[in-house]
Amino acid sequence: MNEVLYIEDSAVNTYIVKKMLKSLGYSMIPAYDGAEGIGLAEKHNPVLMLIDLNLPDGHGLDVVKHLRRMPQFDSTPIIALTAIDSPAMKNECLEAGCNDYLEKPVSQVRLNHTIEKYLGIAV
Repeated sequence: MNEVLYIEDSAVNTYIVKKMLKSLGYSMIPAYDGAEGIGLAEKHNPVLMLIDLNLPDGHGLDVVKHLRRMPQFDSTPIIALTAIDSPAMKNECLEAGCNDYLEKPVSQVRLNHTIEKYLGIAV
């Protein structure tokens, strides 16, 4: 399956990214907080995960660290997708286990490029 997990508490952002992913041939698994996201990741084993940093039940980087401790996700691409535009935060994300960092609002072109980069599939 070409499922992408998106952990994001904003319904508007979830809707926008869902439309972008659908246009690329991916289905999105939405999660609205970190605990739900971890559970859905275990259930669906997505090909890629997008994670917001500001979640209602904690920091997205705690979710990333938790997922990286799980053997089935040690090589799954995890992309921070956040409104925080900061070189320091980008470095913190990469150190926590994210493969990349995208600032919101993300463009369709940038999302396409990132998916191609990590999944090796031209979209």
